[in-house]
Amino acid sequence: MKRKAQLQEIKHWGISLPYVFLFKRKIHIGTLFILALVAYFVQHVTFKTLMKTELAKNGEITKGYIFESKDVGGKGTTYHYYTFKVANTLYENHAANGEFSEKDSIYIVYDIQNPDKNWALKLLENDYPDQLQKNPNYLNLKNNEHLTRAKAY
Repeated sequence: MKRKAQLQEIKHWGISLPYVFLFKRKIHIGTLFILALVAYFVQHVTFKTLMKTELAKNGEITKGYIFESKDVGGKGTTYHYYTFKVANTLYENHAANGEFSEKDSIYIVYDIQNPDKNWALKLLENDYPDQLQKNPNYLNLKNNEHLTRAKAY
């Protein structure tokens, strides 16, 4: 009898959360919370990847300027904050890491319908080179850069 009392004490130790009936099954609310967090994370990562792929294929390209660089966290991550102008409106964003420094000019790829969706071209060149080769704006920029360099010599 004493052993049964000990088991009951152990069984009731901790916090007891309610259950929810979903599809005729009893599911712990903590399990639902964890599944919701995983779904949010997967959605967030998928959205960023799709956005960058779409920018690489169809984005407009303009010149931006880095106005600040900050080290964040303890793992050596550096955020480079940049600004660029589209139709007399200034937009700001940041690029994590990369070989940038303050007051550099960089190329920014942005969505013509929503310039708030933008990414540094140099980072897209590292991650999505095949999609960039399908972007006529990128190909035009590469051809013009080659001509500019040839004239400089």
